[in-house]
Amino acid sequence: MRYSGKMMGLGHEFSVSSMTNLFLTLAELLLLVRVIVHFFFTTASGSFFSWVYSTTNPLLSPIRGVFTNATATPSHWYVDFPALFAMAVYAAFGGLLVGLTAWNWGTRRGR
Repeated sequence: MRYSGKMMGLGHEFSVSSMTNLFLTLAELLLLVRVIVHFFFTTASGSFFSWVYSTTNPLLSPIRGVFTNATATPSHWYVDFPALFAMAVYAAFGGLLVGLTAWNWGTRRGR
């Protein structure tokens, strides 16, 4: 196939940054779902809730040392500070990585 590189996204100047952006968008959405689920449904159990927690646990494992548990508010709602902090860290890291990737491709192409 003569277009196999383009079909896989290879050779396109924004392929790495677009894949990074896609991963980080999905991670941010999953963490947002976790924050909402944990805030409103603290004692809920079911397949969806267990899927949300099991899917986002690997995303939160680097952050577990900073924050240990979610914090209860005076009205007995739980704010998942580790997930909120992870969302901020992933957004900052993702913006930096996408910007550096786009900048690198722009300078290598002579723009």
